[in-house]
Amino acid sequence: MVALTSRLSLAEFLECCPDDARYELVNGEMVKMEPIRAHKNVSRFLVKQFDHLSDRLNLVLSQRDSAE
Repeated sequence: MVALTSRLSLAEFLECCPDDARYELVNGEMVKMEPIRAHKNVSRFLVKQFDHLSDRLNLVLSQRDSAE
């Protein structure tokens, strides 16, 4: 988190927000957003389902698959 002496405005937040992660503005402070476990579980489930479907139907869903 960024050490601040004053609260950030929305314009300041948008100007200095790093691109390497997701942040939100909470009461003038930049706070890094962490994914919650439920979101990770849903993401993992969907990736597995797409993978199984692509294997079953012989679909190429990414460049990685077509290079093999």
